[in-house]
Order: sequence, then C-alpha cells, then structure tokens
Amino acid sequence: YPILYMHDGRNVFASLPDGAFGQWNADTMADLLIQQGRLRARIIVGVDHGVDRIGEYLPPESRYLGQPGRADETLASYRDEVTPFIDARYRTLDGPMNTATCGSSMGGLFSAYIAWEGTDFSGQNAAVSPSFALFGELVDRFASEPPRGGRLWLDSGTGGTSADGMWATYGARDALLSNGH
Repeated sequence: YPILYMHDGRNVFASLPDGAFGQWNADTMADLLIQQGRLRARIIVGVDHGVDRIGEYLPPESRYLGQPGRADETLASYRDEVTPFIDARYRTLDGPMNTATCGSSMGGLFSAYIAWEGTDFSGQNAAVSPSFALFGELVDRFASEPPRGGRLWLDSGTGGTSADGMWATYGARDALLSNGH
C-alpha cells in the first residue's frame, strides 16, 4: 500500500482523544473516500512531534528564539527510523510516488520543506495552513532555487483575524509559479 505520513500524530485519528489542534479524523474520511472510489487504499501513519514542535518542524534556514530549525533532522528520522519501522510491519509500496506527507500550521511548513528537500523520500506533500507568515525563509527559496520534483498541495482557509495565513500561502504559490513550478 502507499503511505501517508501525517504530522502532529495526536490530531490524526478519530479514535484518539482530541489533540492540541482538534481531530482530523483522517481514518474516517479515508474509509469514506475509499468506499466511494475516490481514494486508493493506503496506510496512514500519524507521527507525533517531540517536546519542541516548532523547532522540529522548522526549516534550518529559519530561526525561532534564536535557534535554527531542525526540520532536516526530523526528515532524517522519518526516512531512517519511522519508515523502516512501518515497512517491517506492513505491506508497503516504496519510493517517493508511493509516499505522501500532510500537515497543518507548523506541520504544513514541514510538509512544504519535505516537498523541497525530501523529494527522494516523498513525492506528494500537502501543506494545510502552513506557517509561511511567521517563517517565510522557505518561500524565498521557492522563488530563488531551481524547481524540485514531486508535488506540493498548498491550502489555506479564510477564517479568523489572520485569514488562516491565506495571503502568505498565496505568496508561496506565486513564488513557486514564478520559478517554473
């Protein structure tokens, strides 16, 4: 089966108590979409963060409280620890086009980072309400560095005083498009 890695693992499945950001109910929605023939059956893996969520999901070129992000280390742990663990226990399809990631907020920023730096790991990535408004350095790279392979879905809502980061997400989209994506 193809694999979908979802960040902030406590928020992924309906059977878990509500995480810090509510529940995505990914299992319930995937079952419905599979039954409707709109989604290929897949393994969904909720990967939780450690004690420093922002630092773990933040790209290395960004800083928080004076410290560089460690998304490169987190991506390495997905590649070197999580994936071999899952592959040893389940019937998985390997390769980037059978591997997807999805996250929101800082997790969305991390999925965008994976789409840029982890194309050998995941070829399909979804960044929902990514934190580009707070940490825009990755967007600068979208505009200035050669395009990468793989796919990146950008999504944002319009609610709240921040408009859910919609304008910053539009900026990321525009940077990618202006650079050949």
